[in-house]
Amino acid sequence: MGLADKFIQSPGTQTSGDTFDPKGVCDPATMKHKSDVLDEWCAKVGRDPKEIVRSTTITRLGGERREPEPYLELGFTDFVVSVAGPDWDLTPLREALAWRDTLN
Repeated sequence: MGLADKFIQSPGTQTSGDTFDPKGVCDPATMKHKSDVLDEWCAKVGRDPKEIVRSTTITRLGGERREPEPYLELGFTDFVVSVAGPDWDLTPLREALAWRDTLN
């Protein structure tokens, strides 16, 4: 059992949290696993996993970017775009908003 599985098993999101935001940069396969573990624990404690918002970072402060589409397909609906000053280049945010607008 991985550390993420142990973390998800501790009382928290599956019993009373509103948002599931696994920390760290995770590829879609890892995020699917973490999400599946959360779903399993929700079933064990009698909670509807659809009540929990799934969130992930798609642009990190170091400039690393991930395509949001695979995470959307996994049920993630909230996407974080991080930018930093002093230049405050909002290009990643504009790109994320343009992608979002293609969905509506």
